[in-house]
Amino acid sequence: MLYFSLFRGKERRFDRRGLSHGGTHWYMGLSGVLGMLFVMGYEIENRQGAEVLSAARSEMHGQGVPEDIFHQMQRDVPVDDNFFACAEVQRWRTGFASYVWPANGTFTEGFREPAILDLPEGTRLDVERWADLEDLAGYPVPPGMDPVEVMRARMGDGGPTVAGLIEGLGRPESQSIPSRRQLLDLADGDPMVAQIPAMSGVYGFVSRLGIHLRAAALAGDRQRVVDLFSVMSKLSAGIGDDTLLTMLLVSTAMDGVTLKALQQGLQCEELTEEDYRHIQQVLAKVQDLKQVRRAMQFLVVSHHVFHEKLAKITKGEVADPDRFWQIFARDLQWMESLYQRGPQGWLDFNHAAVLNSMILMSGDEGEEGWRRAVIGIREVFLDVSTKTQWFGNKDFWIPNPRKLLAAVEIPAFSGIWQSAAKNLFMRRSAVLTCALQRHRLKHGSFPEELGALDKALLPEPVLDPAWAGRLLNYRRTEEGFVVWSVGEDRKDDGADAGLDWVWVQEG
Repeated sequence: MLYFSLFRGKERRFDRRGLSHGGTHWYMGLSGVLGMLFVMGYEIENRQGAEVLSAARSEMHGQGVPEDIFHQMQRDVPVDDNFFACAEVQRWRTGFASYVWPANGTFTEGFREPAILDLPEGTRLDVERWADLEDLAGYPVPPGMDPVEVMRARMGDGGPTVAGLIEGLGRPESQSIPSRRQLLDLADGDPMVAQIPAMSGVYGFVSRLGIHLRAAALAGDRQRVVDLFSVMSKLSAGIGDDTLLTMLLVSTAMDGVTLKALQQGLQCEELTEEDYRHIQQVLAKVQDLKQVRRAMQFLVVSHHVFHEKLAKITKGEVADPDRFWQIFARDLQWMESLYQRGPQGWLDFNHAAVLNSMILMSGDEGEEGWRRAVIGIREVFLDVSTKTQWFGNKDFWIPNPRKLLAAVEIPAFSGIWQSAAKNLFMRRSAVLTCALQRHRLKHGSFPEELGALDKALLPEPVLDPAWAGRLLNYRRTEEGFVVWSVGEDRKDDGADAGLDWVWVQEG
């Protein structure tokens, strides 16, 4: 016989029929209480989760982010107008949405690429070091020959690859093929399933074009400078048009290479007033910070679509939920049980956490919206370190189902807002440089101050992206001029390249 004591030592005995009458009542009562607490817990989580999600969606709408993911898409560019549809770029395609950018062909075989010097006044092609290395390798620059011309002869003109790209410049717009809208259409509007374009070798290719541009500027080949800058701009614009954050990271890096090369390119003494005007127009087509904000808002909508589908999966409204979890979680399938068997409120809490975090990291439309986005990113990632913990310490902790899924979803950032702001500074400095060079061609010299710049050459003032409403700083020098921004710390250090953002032009 098995005995056990309950309530002040009173014995309740098992017989052949199981629990005694009193034990059965106690067991059923306890089960009922636990069941009621369980149901109440579910209801509380569902009610609170719905309230938090409703507030997050209201904030999303208040930021001007629609729930329709296709609203974020750019229109599809007609094929005849699309630079990416030119024969040369299409030759790089290795699949429906994959490209392999040429690793060879832009330089002659055996050419040793010159280094790019990163100096306080900007980046420069290291022609002297290149000539020294050629000499050591047994290919010296002939006496009396200009090292730049020898370098250009040995590197070649880029062959049919560059010629084909220049030929495609007659196409006014640029958009990667297939477009983001087309890829989403094929995935029935599901951003988690939609294919991501593959762009292999893009950075190296654009860097080689930048070497050609710099060498052309040193040699005084004005048409080559303009053509190569236009090609590089169209290539990065086509990728940046995608709205996907991963693609925008690639485009931002390409823009950085292009603008740094242009800084040296604008020192080509042979550039004409028409050349400067054309470069100004090309530069004005890209809005670096607006592109980042658009991509961030696309992420907000993408996460919203994701959670809407996740809610349908937990309700049994999706035919193949296993495939969905495999795509999203991969090695985290244990989450499937947690969220499929838990209250709907847990998913709502996670949905709200993602929306609030992404909106915080998106900044706003203001001139300094990128600064608020940077602060928002820091706040979010400080929170992420404890987001998955309900309570406990590093040795033992219980996961917080209200935020666990959100912590997995929030993407990692690598300073994209700072990179875009720095690019915008260089872009505006280049626009200002073009106006100043046009002023010099028209009036014989650079103005002593920006207030004296011919307004017909630059109708709108050039503002510092690091300080809303403040003009970029400008100072004439013996060799030309220097333009600078106060930088991320918003302290004017007088064009100290280690503290400010600086753009130097000589000649």
